[in-house]
Amino acid sequence: MYLRLTVNRPFSRFGFYNKPNDIFQKDAVAFHYLTMQQFKIKNNEWTRCSFTFTPTEGRFIKVGAYLFRNGTVAWRNIQLEKGRYATPWKPGYREAQ
Repeated sequence: MYLRLTVNRPFSRFGFYNKPNDIFQKDAVAFHYLTMQQFKIKNNEWTRCSFTFTPTEGRFIKVGAYLFRNGTVAWRNIQLEKGRYATPWKPGYREAQ
C-alpha cells in the first residue's frame, strides 16, 4: 500500500493518537493501529507501507485511513497477500484481464 499525506500544519505539531477503541474498533476481534511515525511518511510524498500480521478469528478485514487533524490522506495499490514477506504490487486477477 502506498500512502500520501497532506497536512495543513507542520508535522512537529502532530502527536500520537493511540486510543483506537475510542474510534472505530470498539467491536473488533483484533485491530492494528498504525501511525505515520512508524512509516516515516513525509508531506506530499508517496510512501510504501508494508505491515505483516497474523489473523485471529473473523471473516472480514477492514482497511481504512484515519486522519484526526486537518489535511488529507490518499492511498493506492493496496495488496493483501498470504505469506511472511511483502511482494511488489501487481494488479489483481480481475484487473489483469
